[in-house]
Amino acid sequence: MTKDHPRDFSRGTAITIRVGPAVPVTGEDAVTETAELKRVLQRLLDEAVQSYPQHEVGAWWVPASYGGTAPSLEEAARLDVQERRERAAQRTPKAS
Repeated sequence: MTKDHPRDFSRGTAITIRVGPAVPVTGEDAVTETAELKRVLQRLLDEAVQSYPQHEVGAWWVPASYGGTAPSLEEAARLDVQERRERAAQRTPKAS
């Protein structure tokens, strides 16, 4: 899902789901286990993006790292902050 664009789950729109192997978590080494979980999830995401049947180079919903124009996580965070500020400004009554 891309910031500032509608979600489209209409008929004919492909949705890709990947399920990976179970990642054992014991809690003994949270840093190592978190890093492994992140590695496994990143691989699944990479596979999902690369195998998406309706992939369009340059599309607004494709991450930039895959040839699209979707904002990076940093850019999306900046847009979120800007949006919150604008909403707050709209809620604040203007002094007359």
